[in-house]
Amino acid sequence: MTQGIQDVIAGRVHLVILAVPAARGHIAAGKLNALAVTSGKRLDAYPNVPTVAETFAGFDFAGWWILAAPPRPGSDSPARQQRNGRHPQGASVGGAPEQNRFVSRGGGTLQQTSDYVKSQHAAWGNLVKQIGLKPE
Repeated sequence: MTQGIQDVIAGRVHLVILAVPAARGHIAAGKLNALAVTSGKRLDAYPNVPTVAETFAGFDFAGWWILAAPPRPGSDSPARQQRNGRHPQGASVGGAPEQNRFVSRGGGTLQQTSDYVKSQHAAWGNLVKQIGLKPE
């Protein structure tokens, strides 16, 4: 259990932002109350939990992971597959099927992934500037 979860359950802080898989057991046990999800749309696993965007229009922050590996000459890497006209759609999330309903899968080309990462950097960079956030 993370320090943030411990602090919320103990009442030392009012809320914590965390990944759904880390919260779900505590939500199911009634120790945490899901106030909102940060993704652009409601999660299938929690259809009654609103999105932040329902209160703050345009808000969309979904955690994302990119699987990456060094290129190996002659291997059937994603980059090589794409050069040959095939477009791998990413790896399975893994785990039990009921766990996968907490994750939205993406996928696409390496260029689409690169463009998405750049858009996220730009969006969060703009937000940091707008609110005047400074490193401590």
